[in-house]
Amino acid sequence: MEQLIEQMKIILGTNFGLYFKTHSFHWNVEGPDFAQYHGFLGDLYNSIFEQTDSIAEHIRALGSYAPTSLDRMIELSKINITAAIPSGVAMMSELSADNATYILELRTDRKST
Repeated sequence: MEQLIEQMKIILGTNFGLYFKTHSFHWNVEGPDFAQYHGFLGDLYNSIFEQTDSIAEHIRALGSYAPTSLDRMIELSKINITAAIPSGVAMMSELSADNATYILELRTDRKST
């Protein structure tokens, strides 16, 4: 059970890292395709955030507590958070790779339990 709980916490941290990165890109995207990127990123971060609560509640249902600090969430996340502001195209490329990392984490954890 402890292994499952720890895996769920990593999934939560990774989900939150992906949410935060997507939201920060939404705030900072610029360029000729601003409207398209800004709208897409808004839809994407909302979709990611919708998953967060159910993951945390699942951890609670397993008898543990969800992480309660940003430091702990970042520590658990498989997403690389950076202060750099890349171009819109680079943002999309990073988020595509990050999404693949998140999906891989979901699949890996599901197979190992």
